[in-house]
Order: sequence, then structure tokens, then C-alpha cells
Amino acid sequence: YWFFFLMIRRPPRSTLFPYTTLFRSHYNSFRKYLEVCLADSGHGLLQTYLNDGVEIQTHADAINQALLGLSTKGKERGFGIPTSNKMIVKGLKGVFVILTGNSMLIDNKVINLPVTWKGTIVVLRIPITAENFNYIKYVE
Repeated sequence: YWFFFLMIRRPPRSTLFPYTTLFRSHYNSFRKYLEVCLADSGHGLLQTYLNDGVEIQTHADAINQALLGLSTKGKERGFGIPTSNKMIVKGLKGVFVILTGNSMLIDNKVINLPVTWKGTIVVLRIPITAENFNYIKYVE
């Protein structure tokens, strides 16, 4: 099953999806997983941090800070990326990818790329047959 969604809107203050947003999902019934892809053409993580006064030098640093829970929206925020990553990768044995600028998080490693994406792309592969999975272990 496929689902595709494209939204174009004027820029609000959103961190990940401020401009054109593409949402695509696919359910693979044979392999029992759901793939989700979210992409935007916004500022990306690094520029969003810089716009908020956070001193970060590289796109890789921005991804690492997001994984640590650094949010530009306040101290009680910032749990989405680290919690989702732990839940999907450790809990469900799935895949969690973030691409922003010239850096990409994949297999819990941040690598530099020879190309640059202005916005942010998030790709998730979520197994739906995980045994003994309890999401409460990952909620902060």
C-alpha cells in the first residue's frame, strides 16, 4: 500500500518542516514493515540552530545535538528525535535516517556526504512484527 502527500505552505517557525513538505509511506505486507519518508526544503537543522543563537559549526554537529535532545523550542522539548530513534532502532530493530545539509545519520552513525540538501529528510523503516516491544521503555 502506498500513500503520498505534498504540502506547500508559507514558512512558519517549525524546525523540521517549514516550507515544502513531502510525505510518502509504503507498507510492505510481505516483509512486514512500514516505510515513511518526510522531506522539506526548509533551512535544515544547522541553520535552524544558528537562527536561534546556538553555536554549532557543522551539519553533523547539528544532527548529534538533535540526537541529544537539543531543541530550539524550549527546555521541555527535544524528545522527539532521540526518543523516536531509540524506539525504532533499538526497540523495534528498524531504520532511522536523517539527512540535512551534507550530513546523514544512518545506523546511529553520522557521516558526511559529497552533496548538500538544503532542508531535512527523515526516513523510517518500522517493523510491525517486533516481539516483546514495549514503547514505555523509551518514553521520557
